[in-house]
Amino acid sequence: MASAELAPATYDLVWTGLVAVLALGAIAVVLTAVVLLIRSLRGGSSDGGGGSAADGGAPGASAGSSTSGSVDERLAEVDALAARGAITDAERQAARDRILGTL
Repeated sequence: MASAELAPATYDLVWTGLVAVLALGAIAVVLTAVVLLIRSLRGGSSDGGGGSAADGGAPGASAGSSTSGSVDERLAEVDALAARGAITDAERQAARDRILGTL
């Protein structure tokens, strides 16, 4: 009879462990999603720059509104951001207009 009494305690331990593992997994998934969201909002750049107030706050617009690089390079960067889906077509056009407005 002693083994029958251990079975429910063992089940409790197993279920507690399973719930703990699932909870930690859920936390990991949420944290990963938050990090990926933040990176996508910043345009995925390694410099940590996102949109600023000067460029309308558009994601990835900091690379397109930078004063470094030639106009062709800046336009190419904006087009690359749009191609990989980091910015919308409207944001792409706005960034191109700002770049061309500096000429």
